[in-house]
This record gives sequence, structure tokens and C-alpha cells, in this order.
Amino acid sequence: METCPRCGARVAPDLEWCGQCFAALERPPSERPSLQIAMRDRAGGTPVAASEFSRWRGGPTSFGPVGRGVLTIGLLLALVAGYPLSRGFILAMAGFDVPGTGYAIMYVAPAVPAGLYLAGRIWKRVRVA
Repeated sequence: METCPRCGARVAPDLEWCGQCFAALERPPSERPSLQIAMRDRAGGTPVAASEFSRWRGGPTSFGPVGRGVLTIGLLLALVAGYPLSRGFILAMAGFDVPGTGYAIMYVAPAVPAGLYLAGRIWKRVRVA
């Protein structure tokens, strides 16, 4: 057991703060184990594999490039088909057609950012190993 330099309370050697006065306890960097060493110790001494991220290889929770390409094509088709479908929905519900150019601008304004966001989610790097 060590003592706090500020209040003199006894503190455990692995604490970063004093429980009595909440003063930060200075520890040399060599005393703290790295995250990989701490995880290896927690896993029972077995070495911890480094994580590998990729957007081109398929992993346990992702598609490979073929699956991502199919999803991207499906997203583009949905964005293109969304315009006449939404325009027809307005016609069916409101009973009147909206002007083509004005509605095209109103459709593109939210559709393009939404499509870019979804494409980014499809093609983001994921852990493969």
C-alpha cells in the first residue's frame, strides 16, 4: 500500500485517484501496462491478435466486394425508383400531381445526402480479423 502525497491516505498501487481527496496520483508511464498487454493478461496469457480492418475483404459481419457492389446497385435503383413512387404516392393521397421540376428538386435535396450516407455505411471499413 502507498500513501497519497496530498492527504496521506493509504491507496492501492493500481489506483489513479485518491479515494479520500480525489487527487491524481502520479504514476510513471512504465508502471502502466499497454492495452494489448492488459488484454493478454486478462485472456489468461494467450497472445491477443491485432485487429485488421478492410472494406474489400468480407468478414464475419460484412459482405465482400461482390455483396457490397450488389447493395450499392440496389441502393442506386431504389433512389431512382423512389422519385416516381413518391410522386405517385402524393398523387394517390392528395389527389393532385406536383410539378415535375419543383418536385425533382425537392426529391433530390434529401435523397442525395441519404444515398451518400447509406453508401458510406455499405462501404465502411469493418474488422475482418
